[in-house]
Amino acid sequence: MTIILFKTGRLKEAEKKAFLTFTRNTYVFDKFFCRPITPIDKWEGSNLEVPDFAINYFKYSHDEVNLLDFSAWLDNLTKTEKFVRLMNNYIDIHKRLKGKAIVKRGRT
Repeated sequence: MTIILFKTGRLKEAEKKAFLTFTRNTYVFDKFFCRPITPIDKWEGSNLEVPDFAINYFKYSHDEVNLLDFSAWLDNLTKTEKFVRLMNNYIDIHKRLKGKAIVKRGRT
């Protein structure tokens, strides 16, 4: 969805969706940019959030010809002060959650 929003010029929405993507799996951007994936000792809400999921199932890459413009945009976005702060805050929260009992509430 982030790619579609970017490609259709809806950049503010694409920024929000990029952060949501990060929160779904904090390793996806490293996989996308072919960076080493270093597991983080943090709470993972599901098996879709672990490094192995990004490594084995995420198939997009920054060097795909049809994604070069998106790749440059995402690389710049993820280096902005605001985005870095959001990512660090998210990871910090999940590190603190590790080992605590998490109760997920369903819809009633």
